Amino acid sequence: MKPLNLVVFGFNPWSRMWKRTQTLTSLLRGRPGLGDILFVNPSLHAMDLARRPVLLKSSAVRESLAYAGGKRTPEGVTVYTPVVPPLAYPGKPLAGLRRRLEMGRIGPFVRDDFILYMNALLRKDNTVFWELFERARHRIFDWSDDFSTFAANARERRVDEEIATTFLEASDLVVAVNESLAARARQVNPHSYCLRNATNFELMNRAESEATPVHGGIAALRGPVVGYMGYMNPTRIDTELLRAVATENPDLQFVFLGPMVTDNPLGTELPLRPNVHFFPPVPYDELPGVLKGFDVCIIPNRINEHTAGNDPIKLFDYLACGRPIVATPTAGLEGFAEVVDLATDATEFTAALRRNLQPRAGADEARARRLQAARENSWQARADKLGGWLDAAILNKGAGGE
Repeated sequence: MKPLNLVVFGFNPWSRMWKRTQTLTSLLRGRPGLGDILFVNPSLHAMDLARRPVLLKSSAVRESLAYAGGKRTPEGVTVYTPVVPPLAYPGKPLAGLRRRLEMGRIGPFVRDDFILYMNALLRKDNTVFWELFERARHRIFDWSDDFSTFAANARERRVDEEIATTFLEASDLVVAVNESLAARARQVNPHSYCLRNATNFELMNRAESEATPVHGGIAALRGPVVGYMGYMNPTRIDTELLRAVATENPDLQFVFLGPMVTDNPLGTELPLRPNVHFFPPVPYDELPGVLKGFDVCIIPNRINEHTAGNDPIKLFDYLACGRPIVATPTAGLEGFAEVVDLATDATEFTAALRRNLQPRAGADEARARRLQAARENSWQARADKLGGWLDAAILNKGAGGE
């Protein structure tokens, strides 16, 4: 059988931060039966960029624009960012131009049978995607978050839920980021499996190397460092808990490093505290230096519908650096009680931080358990599992099960 090209529509754009779908699809490259891989970034809209030129100052937008003409990465994956012209929506004068531009880049990958890998709930105004949805020989749905909870209102949420159901019904293979979503998927599609997030162990474990320099801003701090790495999203982070813990522990330095979803994601009081520090994102390969500067890593998530579909990648990255972890009992931490200290309120959180900052018997054994858990949850292991399901469901049907 002729190899099948893989056309991927990602929820997150291809970037130096190496998110789930980017990592998995790049590791699938070269698998027998698979041809070339095209990774389609979320669209950028020319009118948005013209009306809000400040967007062009964003490193994420600039990085995405670099793929507007289509570009092959060192990993051998072609990445393309569609830029939507003005008046190019269905029924508008330039809708045909939009299709010609996008199919000019996507067309070479879909001349023959292909696999459509769906990791974003794209609505009907994205006519090229839905044309490819109908034409695809096979479909994979990577349900990496409960996307419908991001909807702005109830009507949009219903639309997103309908799209998710359509994807579930039409897919040869569904992989969900946690068991909760996987169970929902199995109610619609029996070929649904749980494929959790993971870590790049070899990279993140460099935090243990003497040769890895500590992030400069963190190295300048005095006192134990309690660290958080990742998006600062107020719908997910328990800001009330953090304010209480930072107030109760003035001798501890609280570091938050990563993109801010809003200008002031953690409220008005927390950033003013002298023991709370914010740092912008760093390139992916510099994250070990960030982790090396942490004495304790934290996952202070709220428990709500926005976190119910979670499987925090930071959990696995934290494990790979060997540092103690304190977290709220958010989704995705099930089964990790031996390597994560769970806390339900500020008092318990403070106690767990203090406990992990003190020398104690069994600390070396606890660190070894964390590192072993990280090794067992590597992206390569996840890609191997996905590849096995891909073989069975699509590339050579009937050649085994899970």
